[in-house]
Amino acid sequence: MCITKKEVDFLTKAEELATAFKELTGSSDMVNYGRLTEVITSILLGLVWNSGFKSKDATDKNGNPVELKSTTTSRINGTYNGLSVYENRDDFIEYLKNKFPDNTRHIFTRYEGGDLVEAYEMKNSDVLDIIIRKTAKDWTDGKHCVNRKDPRAGAKVCMTEIKKLGKKLELHR
Repeated sequence: MCITKKEVDFLTKAEELATAFKELTGSSDMVNYGRLTEVITSILLGLVWNSGFKSKDATDKNGNPVELKSTTTSRINGTYNGLSVYENRDDFIEYLKNKFPDNTRHIFTRYEGGDLVEAYEMKNSDVLDIIIRKTAKDWTDGKHCVNRKDPRAGAKVCMTEIKKLGKKLELHR
């Protein structure tokens, strides 16, 4: 097998980035679940990144939880996938309110290449309203009725919703 100089350069830089990521965060997994963009976003927006998987993505300077969503598509959006399954819709809504307490900040970012080019923040209540509305089809008469490979609820917050209900964040570099 013949590796080109560009490939060697790329692999060297990837190894350097992985080392720097581990030194900065204590985590050796920078690629799963958008963790690299979460750390970059946290640094650029003055947040503290959380290395855990089951908790908030970051915390702001006031200790509020921050949920980070990022995309590299041309239209900013955020996907809330893999939300837990509850047979009862009311239990699912209660789960959402516990997962995203009232003081949760939801920040949506769009990257072009490695550059953060757009960021919006939405109120927790607006995001929960969207998720609850868009997952309503997963229940009939209050009972869970999904017949798909992954039965967990999920919803996407689209660009129109983000720009209508959100506040554009200033990006300082």
